[in-house]
Amino acid sequence: MKSMLKTKGRKIVDEKGREVVLRSIGIGGWLMMEGYMLGGKNIPEHVFKARLAGSYGNKRVIKFTQEYQRHFFNEADVARIKKLGFNCARLPVNHRVFDQKNGFKLLDETIKWFRKYKVYLVLDLHAAPGAQNQDWHSDSDGVAGLWENDKNIDRTVALWDRVSKRYKNENIIAGYDILNEAVTKKIGKLNQFYSRVIKVIRSNGDKHIIFLEPNMWAADFNGIKKPDDDNFAWSIHFYLPINFTFNWDPLLKCPSKKEIDSYLKPYRDIQLRDNVPMFVGEFGVASRCHACHDELKWVQRTLEIFRKYGWSWSYWTYKSVAGMLAPDGLYQTFDHEIFRRDSATPGMENILKILGYAGSKLYNALETKNFKLHETLQRTLLCDHR
Repeated sequence: MKSMLKTKGRKIVDEKGREVVLRSIGIGGWLMMEGYMLGGKNIPEHVFKARLAGSYGNKRVIKFTQEYQRHFFNEADVARIKKLGFNCARLPVNHRVFDQKNGFKLLDETIKWFRKYKVYLVLDLHAAPGAQNQDWHSDSDGVAGLWENDKNIDRTVALWDRVSKRYKNENIIAGYDILNEAVTKKIGKLNQFYSRVIKVIRSNGDKHIIFLEPNMWAADFNGIKKPDDDNFAWSIHFYLPINFTFNWDPLLKCPSKKEIDSYLKPYRDIQLRDNVPMFVGEFGVASRCHACHDELKWVQRTLEIFRKYGWSWSYWTYKSVAGMLAPDGLYQTFDHEIFRRDSATPGMENILKILGYAGSKLYNALETKNFKLHETLQRTLLCDHR
């Protein structure tokens, strides 16, 4: 059985005090749908499902959600993650999952898989009530409503209370990533929110590590206060330079290790100042073509710096349509007939179109067996852990 993790100075350790460096993969697109991962536009999940209901009715939305969740990621994927060499996964969750009839049951089952294969799991609230930023990946329609309505904050704190009470004794959970990529000018509210969530979790007797992200897409520590807690870690997201990692400039050359380190050094200074672990909760790069691997130099150089600093990390993401203008998956598909990027209705738009006549074909296409492992990326990520 895995022991519960905790922090000790700048390290994450197990119950015997042995250091554990988390080598993690992000399970993006499963319990928080993202359009680009299916080769299309980034439509907020709730907007997509509203369109689905408008076309096929609410019962079809329920069935689609169940089948999508069953096929996109399942126990076989956890077995793959273990076999590949990862010791952890970060699970992004939309708060709406807990509104499903069997929302907690689904999470219970997922945790059971990770316990079976002895892989740690970080629970990540990727989309909070009202949305914590203005982007699709918080299920927002353009407004960061979490910071505009205190009822949304209360709902989010209450959600973490429920999660904590249910899983406080679950050792396979490495910790709680309280809020993904907050974006707000109301720094005081963000600090107060973190304090409230920490207080309610600790009041439950829950000793899990708490991962806290800074402001502005987990990149800006200005105004962020160190919490009064002895078992937390900072968690940053790293995609610099973004014109390269998101493939916004296909001709841009890979930055040198020195340049990458210049982006990361300020975070190292914060870690040394606060004497806590640093977890890079997301980093990743977009594929440029079937045979291009210049982007893997960025992964290699970035990981070398993580290792130098002793940081835990989680690569974004596990699987996706490749070649989009965003970091893509360890498992990839470039030209699947359902998720073709060059069709008139790509990605989630195509799902709306074909559900009426080819639902089973769609669900089968979501299985990871239809995606190809990027073996060079895998070797790069886990080169010193095989």
